[in-house]
Amino acid sequence: MRSGLRRGLHACSPLVLVPTYWIGWEQERILLLVLAGGACALEVLRLTVPAVRRVLERVLPVWRSHEQQRPSGAAWLALAFALAARAPMPAALGGIFAGAWADPAASLVGSRFGGSTTKSAAGSAAAGIVAAGAALIVGYSLSVAVVAGAVAAMLERWAVSPDDNLWLASGVALTLVAFA
Repeated sequence: MRSGLRRGLHACSPLVLVPTYWIGWEQERILLLVLAGGACALEVLRLTVPAVRRVLERVLPVWRSHEQQRPSGAAWLALAFALAARAPMPAALGGIFAGAWADPAASLVGSRFGGSTTKSAAGSAAAGIVAAGAALIVGYSLSVAVVAGAVAAMLERWAVSPDDNLWLASGVALTLVAFA
């Protein structure tokens, strides 16, 4: 249940883009920065105030054991969305969609077909396919989408600290800018 809820929230995270319809893209970029700042502030509270941690864990039981002492993947994802949004359109959307959907796909496929490893080839391949699909959805050619998918697969599999959520969305957005 916990991993399903976590995956679902991750996959629904592009809903933060809904206000774009009313406020426009430039204001949405500011909103994403504000949300990233809010996520970071909430993480500081969660990590330093035990009462806040207990309430959050009771209301939303999605934190992994390694996130008890460090920022959560959700906070890194919020920051990644803000970074990806600095790219021009449609690269920004491609990066945000890839960041939102590739990681849950990797988790789902990796847990089913990846064996006992934390990061599996099957999960990384799923992340790459989903990221390529995100690039296609926002209007990139198949060749550019394949490159973005390959970058996403590598970032999901071998991302350096602090978290793959930070690197995937921004890395795909930068790749789309570079190869478009």
